Amino acid sequence: MKVKNYEKKDLVILSTIIIIILEIIFLIYLCTTKIYTYQKISSIVVKDNLVTVIVSNKDRKLLYKNKKLFLNNKHLKYVIEKDNGLILKKDKKYYQLLLKLNFDGHYKANDVLELTIADKKEPIIKMLKKIWEGDD
Repeated sequence: MKVKNYEKKDLVILSTIIIIILEIIFLIYLCTTKIYTYQKISSIVVKDNLVTVIVSNKDRKLLYKNKKLFLNNKHLKYVIEKDNGLILKKDKKYYQLLLKLNFDGHYKANDVLELTIADKKEPIIKMLKKIWEGDD
């Protein structure tokens, strides 16, 4: 008896195996690849190329650990000019730092800037899980 084309199972089995292998590779990629998470910090311009930030202890350690940040999607190097130490003690301790940045002259005193700094690396699958769960 002659076998018709739609009765052949080899192509279906082969394509199923290939799809399963690709899904396994994709899941391994999601679990092993890590990307940076970022922390936003508000700052106030004091004068040309100087900004002040008031941060928690965790963010203070982060600023000491890193040497680069983002301002309006531009990578900038910074130097901690002065650490005024503990200035406010509420439910957490807050510290004041004076940062020297080399940004454009578009900013004047008392402008508020959003600085973005690399926090830590997390697996992509963990980030997708956080997105799925939503805000707490």
